[in-house]
Amino acid sequence: MNPPVDPSKTLTHTYDGKLGQSKLQLLEDIARVSQISKNDKLDAFGHLRLEIQKYPISQPAQRCFEAIFQTFSQGGRVPSGCNYDPTNDLFVDDLLYLCFEKIVKNQDADFAQAFILQLGDMISGLCAQGRVIRLFQILLAFRE
Repeated sequence: MNPPVDPSKTLTHTYDGKLGQSKLQLLEDIARVSQISKNDKLDAFGHLRLEIQKYPISQPAQRCFEAIFQTFSQGGRVPSGCNYDPTNDLFVDDLLYLCFEKIVKNQDADFAQAFILQLGDMISGLCAQGRVIRLFQILLAFRE
């Protein structure tokens, strides 16, 4: 049995390949957004970039968002790239799109603030697993 995701953990590699049951809770949404085109995601991420500027956002958080955005913009969905976590078989762009839906479409200010905090925490490790797990954790914590 896989351990549940503990949002208080800061060592994201604890969850390499161990999302198990937790991943199932978001699987339907992940499958849905994985079908969205690169151009539509880029457009959404542009809106997300503007929306998070309405909140206090640190320089590290801005840099991490830009790193994710630029990696996706230049390479798209690359299974060997910085935005793909092979240990959990998750793409950052799918999780980022789900964050876009919560922040831009649903105007969830609490989620936006948690999202920005997680972006800032990513500065300690911008590996694919760090990107995926931090976004996954807040999506799971704010699951409706």
